[in-house]
Amino acid sequence: NTAIEHRIGDTAQFAREFDGYMAEVNFIDGTAYDESSFGETKSGIWVPKDPSGLTYGTNGFRLNFGDTVEANGFNTVTYTGNGSSQSVSGVGFSSSPDFVWIKERSSTSSHILVNSVRGANKLLSSNTADAEQTDANKVASLDSDGFSLGSSGAVNQSGQTYVAWCWDAGSGSSGSNTDGTITSTVKANQTYGFSTLHWTGTASAGTVGHGLSSAPEMIIAKNGSVSDQNWQVFHASVGSTFSGQLQSTTAFLDRTYWNDTDPTSSVFSISGQDAINESGNTIIAYCFHSVTGYSKFGSFVGTGAAGNSITTGFKPSFVLWKSSTANTNWTIADNTRDTSNPITKRLIPNLSNAEDTSVSIDFNDTGFEFNSGQANDSGETFIYMAFADTRDAAFWRDVSGQGNDWQPNNLTFSDVVPDGTNNFAVWSPLAANSSAQFKEGNLEAAAADNRSVKASFNMPSGKWYWENRFDGGQPFVGICPETMSDSVTPNSSGTDTVQYYFDGRVFINAVSQGNIGAWTTGDIIGITFDASIH
Repeated sequence: NTAIEHRIGDTAQFAREFDGYMAEVNFIDGTAYDESSFGETKSGIWVPKDPSGLTYGTNGFRLNFGDTVEANGFNTVTYTGNGSSQSVSGVGFSSSPDFVWIKERSSTSSHILVNSVRGANKLLSSNTADAEQTDANKVASLDSDGFSLGSSGAVNQSGQTYVAWCWDAGSGSSGSNTDGTITSTVKANQTYGFSTLHWTGTASAGTVGHGLSSAPEMIIAKNGSVSDQNWQVFHASVGSTFSGQLQSTTAFLDRTYWNDTDPTSSVFSISGQDAINESGNTIIAYCFHSVTGYSKFGSFVGTGAAGNSITTGFKPSFVLWKSSTANTNWTIADNTRDTSNPITKRLIPNLSNAEDTSVSIDFNDTGFEFNSGQANDSGETFIYMAFADTRDAAFWRDVSGQGNDWQPNNLTFSDVVPDGTNNFAVWSPLAANSSAQFKEGNLEAAAADNRSVKASFNMPSGKWYWENRFDGGQPFVGICPETMSDSVTPNSSGTDTVQYYFDGRVFINAVSQGNIGAWTTGDIIGITFDASIH
């Protein structure tokens, strides 16, 4: 409890990590309690119990590693690429996300923006003026509670870290909107002030229905059909005579893209210019307006010094800002990559750069405050968009009420598994040859040739199902007696075994039963077993 960095599950600057499971961590500052305050035995297993009523003290915290997430309107998730395909969960919406903005954090890749109205395989990049691409190898689908990825390095390179900012455009499907002179296809969440839409350009000034119940305060639009037209950004703090460019450092300049007309509660205006209305081209747009206690779109004047405080009326979880009066980078900070103040991790929408730590701001209960002059240039006017954190849980959050959140290192939501009083099987170091190596709390095993690894308990009765993921080598998986030797090969030994070999062959009692298909890296092999008939 001294004033130094504390670590859980690590002892030496991330060099000696705990390879196991943690059900709950409690730290009490200033009061002594015995173990019965924190846990109890159920079915022979020591499990955590609700420690309500305990006094945690100023520096105290409780990490219960909450494994359920519900979020409203907006959420941020992080994940690590696997180089194959994977599903990312934890977004927490009642339906699939409708706008997903992905950026590789640990290396240089373009930002990837997809939405449900155009389809998950239709993507744009905020850091380029490139036309919309069709590529299912990046975002394969938008799913309930998340999205699925292909093997593209831009979104899923093995070992690289990523962030995805996600918005919910409500339930149901997109539909045709004829509120304006130009018909649009829209999906809108009027409760949380967000819509995603597209229309076909007419080359003539007109109006476009946005599907919201209030006038948009920020519109981000791109001609998706061609690569020679820049992103255009409207922000109410600057006004409809000016427009910014998302892929550029350029200040907001006097342009007529928004037809010098402010949006209304049903439509926004556009000129006939090619950037957002070229004849026959597909134009994509994202529209936002402020919602009390949830989102805010405003402006502030930089001071070039610490203490510049901006009021949003809520504690932000995400802030995007840019000088509207000077040529500067756009900046995004959030409380998922940095879970506690100061928030220093920056990503730049107009660049493919990896994440850096060149800003310092605090997210507080009423807004955000700069700790330095970085991205806070004196005398310059900045526009911003900010969203509150509506998650009901996050595994790194202190749930004691003290607000002493933790910063995860190499952990994501997908590392959380449901906790309870029922034990479950992992690989057993006690039933394996000494050559075997274990990781991920004994969920991952590797062994030398002709050396077996068994599960941590047997199956004397009942019906069972389990899965194995193939990561490489020449293994077999299956069912064996508890007494089986740790040196077994499928075609010469293995009495009373059923074995599925990596090359596709199936063996029963060491006799081949034919070939049902070889495995490739990343394949999941599912096995069912009914002990009552074997």
